[in-house]
Amino acid sequence: MGTVENTPYGKLDWSPVDNAVKKFAPKFWGIDTGSSLIPLPQTADYKLNYLRKTLALAPNLNRTTQSWVDVKRQKTVAGIEKFLEQAIVLPTETPNIFDGVPTTHQQAFRIKEIGDRLHSWMGELQSPIEYVFSRYAGYAENNADYIPEPANRIGHVALELFMFAAGGDEFARKIQETTSEFYIQRLPEVPTPAVNLDVLNLKLTHAEL
Repeated sequence: MGTVENTPYGKLDWSPVDNAVKKFAPKFWGIDTGSSLIPLPQTADYKLNYLRKTLALAPNLNRTTQSWVDVKRQKTVAGIEKFLEQAIVLPTETPNIFDGVPTTHQQAFRIKEIGDRLHSWMGELQSPIEYVFSRYAGYAENNADYIPEPANRIGHVALELFMFAAGGDEFARKIQETTSEFYIQRLPEVPTPAVNLDVLNLKLTHAEL
């Protein structure tokens, strides 16, 4: 996920990323719409380019993440769909016990508890993907009153696509693992049959005889 083991955020130079967020975030969130003659496109593909440019400035990209930054894989929204649509594999009884069980990775990621776990995991790994995501999401929270609704909606779509595209196969594996754990931990325990001690003692007595 583009990590450096045991290297806290504070010991890395994130200033280029922070400066890029200041520069691109107003455009990304539709606050700066460009000129009347040349308005900035409000599409997920276009917004992904801002995220790609920002991530390129992060100090600890691994090979997988770098390949996305270099536009060598998942170049467009269409190219990311295979990650979104991957099937989630859960115990067969899960859909019969829980409502709204996800069938795809995208649906699983949108469940708040699962999404929060994934963000927490990436934060612990010092992931530059999570760093960029959190800065753009934080900008949106702090400027919510100024962001047009269409730009807000498309911006959050782009952020979701960004997590899948930049995270690649490792992120996909973690979604499966996290979702499985989430539901398995909530499966009801099969009750152990009660033991009648009097009957048991009587059986043991007869066995000894």
